[in-house]
Amino acid sequence: MKTLLRSASIALLAIAVCAPTAGAQVVKCQRSIAKASSQFLQARVKALQKCEEGVQKGSLVGPCPDGKATASIDKARGKLNAAIGKSCGGEDKVCGGSLVGEFPVNAAGPAGLDWPTSCPNFEKGDCSNAITDCSGISECLACVAGGASDQAMDLYYDDLEPSGGDKILAKCQLSIGKATSAFLNSKSKILQKCWDARLNGKHSNPCDGVSSGDGKYLDAITKAENKKIATICKACGGADKLCNGVDDISPATIGFPSDCTFVSPPGQASCAGPITDLSSLVTCVDCVTGFKADCVDRLQVPQFGAYPTECNSCSEPPATGLCPTSLTFTADGPAVDLDTGFTGLAHNAHVPTNGRITLAVSGCDGVNQPTCGECTVNGPLANPGGPEFDTQRCQDAQWIRCTADSDCTNATSCIGGANNGALCTAASQCPGGGCANSTCEGGTNDNAPCSAASECPGGSCDHSGAVGPCIFFFGAPLPLVAGGVPTCVVNEISGSIVGTINLNDGSSTTNVPLLSKVFPVGGEFNPCPRCEGGVCTGHGQRIGQACVPNGESLYPSGQTQFGTVSLDCPPNPGSEAGALGINLNIATGTQTKTVEAGNPNCRQTGYTGLKCLCDSCNNGTAEGCSTNGDCPANGGGPGICGGLRCIGGSETGQPCRTCVGGTNHGSGCGNASVCPGGTCWNPRICNGGANDLANCNQASACPGGTCAECLGGGSCNRPGESTQPNSCADDTNTPQLEGCIESGPNIGTCVFGPEDQVCSIQTFHVCVTDADCDPVLAMPPNSNLLPGQSCVAISRSCFPDNGVIGNTVEVSGSPDVPCGGISKPTVGTFFCVAPVEASAVNAAGGLPALGRVRIPGVVDINP
Repeated sequence: MKTLLRSASIALLAIAVCAPTAGAQVVKCQRSIAKASSQFLQARVKALQKCEEGVQKGSLVGPCPDGKATASIDKARGKLNAAIGKSCGGEDKVCGGSLVGEFPVNAAGPAGLDWPTSCPNFEKGDCSNAITDCSGISECLACVAGGASDQAMDLYYDDLEPSGGDKILAKCQLSIGKATSAFLNSKSKILQKCWDARLNGKHSNPCDGVSSGDGKYLDAITKAENKKIATICKACGGADKLCNGVDDISPATIGFPSDCTFVSPPGQASCAGPITDLSSLVTCVDCVTGFKADCVDRLQVPQFGAYPTECNSCSEPPATGLCPTSLTFTADGPAVDLDTGFTGLAHNAHVPTNGRITLAVSGCDGVNQPTCGECTVNGPLANPGGPEFDTQRCQDAQWIRCTADSDCTNATSCIGGANNGALCTAASQCPGGGCANSTCEGGTNDNAPCSAASECPGGSCDHSGAVGPCIFFFGAPLPLVAGGVPTCVVNEISGSIVGTINLNDGSSTTNVPLLSKVFPVGGEFNPCPRCEGGVCTGHGQRIGQACVPNGESLYPSGQTQFGTVSLDCPPNPGSEAGALGINLNIATGTQTKTVEAGNPNCRQTGYTGLKCLCDSCNNGTAEGCSTNGDCPANGGGPGICGGLRCIGGSETGQPCRTCVGGTNHGSGCGNASVCPGGTCWNPRICNGGANDLANCNQASACPGGTCAECLGGGSCNRPGESTQPNSCADDTNTPQLEGCIESGPNIGTCVFGPEDQVCSIQTFHVCVTDADCDPVLAMPPNSNLLPGQSCVAISRSCFPDNGVIGNTVEVSGSPDVPCGGISKPTVGTFFCVAPVEASAVNAAGGLPALGRVRIPGVVDINP
């Protein structure tokens, strides 16, 4: 403790001595961010405008950006990254590098940059990257500036009519794009100078394009605006060169849309309105251009105010017509954050792309859009989008697509060839394969279609088609690696999906029941069989058979993680280590899991005085549970979360002696004295003798037999690992500090360790040196390793409840107001993960334990 206090005193003194320098460095960083962002926008607009002008003149084919414009934009992006890294990247001047000397990007005050934890987006786009260091700031600025400039160019150029050799019309069209692009860049530059002056202490006024700085900046914007208007009116305003309706070129002739965009500059009226003449056209481009410049400008300086809500508003007109009848939710697989188990080794996992669920919509509050309000959703329904989204399959033969149980029990399907798995009635429908409902099991013709055993030398022809039923799967097989242990998880939707969605505000709650089948059979780099080149590869029951990809396992950066996976390529069924029943109660709001007295006691030595949020029920199914209420009655007694049960023997799953009620509820007991405030429920029975199967307390009650808890050689225990809140190390000198802290949204970190030595991208791969992460230098060389990695030490992830009653764990969802029939919400939920029949999986992941998932995605309404 003295050491900690001494260190804290030194740190406080250092802060006091260095505060002015640190503050000056923060301001330098903030000035660089604003300047570099403004310069990137200007460079991007200039490159795109030149390209679009070339296309309009006929000197370029398009589309834009072409190669030259792309090179210019890439160069500008490099300058943006370098400028921010130089001023904000700490000692190594690289954002996200060593982090030594980097400023905390999410912290407020003189020592922090006051940025949000994720990019606040622009016009319902895709700018929502995490911001944990200054590289996230650079990515956010580039994304928003990219969206703003792209949409500006779309307005200026996309709908222009061919000039047909009319030089006056051509000059008018080019003048609109050139003058307005110049105004966008001028306003961006002026606003950046205004903020730079404020950061430099020269004024304390807002720079918002309405009351900019000390007045001279607003004057400069007005001058640039007047120049733009004069240029457009000179080129398009007829003989008098005025936008006054006299001899002006009409918007329809120019090729402008009939209505202006539905956006609102921060704090101002909407740009929406009809474009009927040249004057209203100028008003439209003026308003929309101002909107783009103002939003990019306000994003650059979060320390001076929140990002305006108008900047992420919908630019589409309100929806009309009847309320929808269906919707689809497609998960952004690489952005999914899946955390399971108490070791932390199975945290921060992602899921494959193309995970999609389609639901029926009914019972809305209203009849017509946009006043549908809250609606009921249920399903699942067949997914749109083609074979890669087709998740309706035969349960026992998931490569066979179906629409009803009879497709699995009676119908024949293509076995092998280009149409493998497709329903068929004749061999002609199966080029390269056969049409049958039986396949050879084993032998030289394994998996080949057959009608008799003679066609299967060394095997048999006894698999008469699929049994079914016809079910829906929850996306493609899910590859995972934790602690060096690979698993492939196949998720079946085990019942009806029900819930609600509010089509006005985008909020939703939905229950998705799953049966998750776990197969610990793959390799470190291919936990699931892959679908490569249209053929199943790696391992599984259909190697060499045709397949259609159902998803790709990617990192958020877009790099390949575990390859392409397919329902056509399942693991071998005999390798299944357990089927876990999981209910995903997903919602767009923030959900909290609080440690309560009713949660089971942790069971690991040294942790028994703490509570664990999850364990397994004391029965044969051993389903995951959080309280006793989650467990069914068993053996004539109550269900107990974390209670003892027979494992193995003829009485597998039957409960053992257990305290019911009181302070030791759920613990093993020999008599009531071990259960203060409760009773010792005793299902022990006589094994053999005169009193065979009678209840007993001791051997004397069973003459000629024994008094046993578990018949047939079973043991009285619990499956899986002994539970604990996390695997964090503790600081024995400061026992008042918890091992796990919440280090960000949905992120817990072991503050005192342990640390794991892993590759910087493929964090599931353990390393000692950088060479261990190099595909060429690794011993032996490993083509599965991604290039450009280093060996890094990362702190272990964890759930920050630390097993203390009253502590919480959160998962943060967020609704998104639908725009143009599309919503981009994030949903999340908690669930308890039961142990499986593979000790390596339980040990690596830490099961049974809590699970948490956060799923960003896209909702397409009435697709």
